[in-house]
Amino acid sequence: MYAVSVFIGRTASFLLFPVYTRFLSPADYGVLELLDLTLYVYGTLLGMRIGEALVYRWSASGDDRQRETTVATAYWGAVLLGILSLLPGWLLSERLSLIVFGTGAYRGGFILMFTAFAASLPVEVGLALARARDRSIHYFYFSLSRLVLGASLNVFFLAVLHWKYEAMLWSNLIASMAISAASLAYISAQGCRWGSFRFGELRKLLAYGAPLGLGGLGMLLIHYGDRFFLRKHVSLGEIGIYALAYKIGMLVTNLQTPFDIYWRSQMFEVVRRQDGARVYVRVCTYLALTLMAFTVFLIGFSTPLLRVLAGPDFRSAAQYVPWIAFAYVIRTIGGHFRNAFLLEGATHMDAAIVWVGALVCLGGYAWLIPRYTLWGAILATLIAFGVMLAAGFWQAQRVRRFDFEYRRLAIVFAAALPAALASWWYQPSGMLLQLAFGAVLFSSYLVLLALARFPDEDERQLLRQLRARFFAFLAAAARRTGA
Repeated sequence: MYAVSVFIGRTASFLLFPVYTRFLSPADYGVLELLDLTLYVYGTLLGMRIGEALVYRWSASGDDRQRETTVATAYWGAVLLGILSLLPGWLLSERLSLIVFGTGAYRGGFILMFTAFAASLPVEVGLALARARDRSIHYFYFSLSRLVLGASLNVFFLAVLHWKYEAMLWSNLIASMAISAASLAYISAQGCRWGSFRFGELRKLLAYGAPLGLGGLGMLLIHYGDRFFLRKHVSLGEIGIYALAYKIGMLVTNLQTPFDIYWRSQMFEVVRRQDGARVYVRVCTYLALTLMAFTVFLIGFSTPLLRVLAGPDFRSAAQYVPWIAFAYVIRTIGGHFRNAFLLEGATHMDAAIVWVGALVCLGGYAWLIPRYTLWGAILATLIAFGVMLAAGFWQAQRVRRFDFEYRRLAIVFAAALPAALASWWYQPSGMLLQLAFGAVLFSSYLVLLALARFPDEDERQLLRQLRARFFAFLAAAARRTGA
């Protein structure tokens, strides 16, 4: 259900793209992009990740009365944070317009954006409660309602009222206020006692969530810092190729995001089970396997994929795609190691590791991009995520030790090396040859996993059962067809 929520949102954005581009100019898109980036920084600092904090505090307490106090405090705390964020947002709107756009004409856009942000904070509490209670269908309804309402308002304001970029801002504000009211009703329906707000509980929520927000700011520097360095050393065309490669390489996060939405809310309960440590370790192995298999798929098929999606000028992006995807596999596994900090409430340590990686990455951008341009940016990202993985593993094991399946993790990554080397050495020219070559590379990865005896005995038994059921299904289908 979490994956469907994410998929529907991204699909809707794609399907509505022709509508938006018909009524919005490239300049309007540029304005919205800069406003969104500003809000991301502002929201990361002031949002305090109160939803994540609610999930942690909910899971840490088995007492229903304490949970009611946590939920009520989180909701009113989100309302309070929203109100407190409005004043500096409104006061700084004209200054930010001058800094970002060089003119004060976009002050109204910043005011709308900050108001929508304030209204959206209580929504995060409702979503977090659905995750904490493992009500994925409720999460889906929230996400779908916000999407449908926002998209409908966008189309109405653009196509009927013929507003420009302000249409998107007003739609976001109205949708945020409406879903915030729905969040209030949802939390009330769960039996929350609204008078149980406690400042002491709010302090604990903010102490947990604030470092995660600071860590998010450090991750922002890793994601977008390379553009500022690249602008001085490569052409705009090369930046465009790099941006396209990044979009395709980060498809790996489409697998990771729904998993994180679920896992980061349920891992607290999972690790308390008798087999909790084993499940936590095994999940890490399967996560690495899934993401690395998808990366090998990109190694084999990024070239024909770009032939379909992009014009000839963009096809050189294919050489960068697998390495960007691999960087984000490293980031994801490092993040799984660092989940130990979240389990133990040591979010300040997670933020410290992220900022170490951010500083390493910025240093790498400054030193490697002037020398190796686009490859320098990718190498700096790989180094930063590698440092975060190593440092995070070292510190997380000191906080809470898990005996990971190191041999199997090594097989997952080592089995991909022949595919990477083969794609580097040989690039077929025709579409059919490229598709065949990609199929061979991906199949070889699966074969190498089997030869290296990656599956354990329980997994091999399961695979045999699945194979037997599959052939039984085919036989039954053949009998029905014959009849």
